[in-house]
Amino acid sequence: MEFFKLTEAEKQWFALDGKELRGSIQSGDKRGEAVVHTIKHQTGEALSQEYYSGYKQSEVTIVRRLLGQNRSSAQKVSLDALH
Repeated sequence: MEFFKLTEAEKQWFALDGKELRGSIQSGDKRGEAVVHTIKHQTGEALSQEYYSGYKQSEVTIVRRLLGQNRSSAQKVSLDALH
């Protein structure tokens, strides 16, 4: 059996995930401000971030926009079950 050696570029994985910002949910509201990060798995480096209002916007649309802007869609990405 022959094994293939991956280049450094082929080994790169990125994670995109959103998180509610602690303390941003106002009394009586269900959602607050949130942030979506693009993280490089290998180094833990944050490559991009975008904030949004959980009351008015969705993490899904923000993740799609970041994938397009960073050309991350051509890379290997990990996403949570929401996507």
